[in-house]
Amino acid sequence: TNKGKVDAVKRGLGPLNKYITVDCESGIPNQPFDYEQILTGARNRALAAFTTATDISVGIESGILPSKMVDVTAVVFYDGRTFTTKYTEETPIPVDHYDLVNLDDQSITFGKRLAERDPTYSHDNWHLKVSGKSRYDTISETVRQLRM
Repeated sequence: TNKGKVDAVKRGLGPLNKYITVDCESGIPNQPFDYEQILTGARNRALAAFTTATDISVGIESGILPSKMVDVTAVVFYDGRTFTTKYTEETPIPVDHYDLVNLDDQSITFGKRLAERDPTYSHDNWHLKVSGKSRYDTISETVRQLRM
């Protein structure tokens, strides 16, 4: 469970009666590289987190789109019947770090590779240094938009 993502969802949904945090496997590689993998991971998480005691579950999965050299996150709501999906705004991969997008090894995330090379980047929120906007703020905004 990523505390930053949990807090982003809570900020996006606003005050509700109760939040339940569930650690769910995505069923995809650690570093997804296309919309299909990203969406599958988010849906798998939302489905695994849903119980009859919840109104909705939220699944979040981030990944890299090598064709555009950007990072994007899928936010999926699931109400027991229907999946509703929205993607965050894209964050560009820094040009001088393109070589870290390794299509042959999906076991290590781009963020971890980037932080290992340059410790001034946070492995889970390198977006802030690149774009000036936290990935958690973009997730929270996307959750808010889905909630409407």
